[in-house]
Amino acid sequence: YSSEKKPPVLDLYVSGNPKEIKFIESWKLHPKSPIVSSPQAAVNGGGLLVRGNSIYRVAMDCSRYYGLGVGLMQVKKISPTEYEEKETTLDLGSCCATGKGFNALGMHVIASIEMDSLTVSVVDGF
Repeated sequence: YSSEKKPPVLDLYVSGNPKEIKFIESWKLHPKSPIVSSPQAAVNGGGLLVRGNSIYRVAMDCSRYYGLGVGLMQVKKISPTEYEEKETTLDLGSCCATGKGFNALGMHVIASIEMDSLTVSVVDGF
């Protein structure tokens, strides 16, 4: 993510071996970068979520201010040469500014992990 560019952009990097010791040198800018040029989705709002055969990127809405809310982008294609994502219509409930409670002003992050038959999610509102 770079806020120096207007609108803000999200770049994607690729590596032949992400575990390589020369970490910085092994990563190269993905040919589809920037993959997002929008204040509504250029900031990541958590790690990638995998549900079944689908991959989702949590996107933070910074259209009016940092952390207004979060949404999910479904990754449709990802490879060393291709990347495509689409905004989902999944209902995330109160994942944006609600005016009261833990997310009165907004939401920064959604993190989720599956353990056995249980899904545990953590959110960061303010």
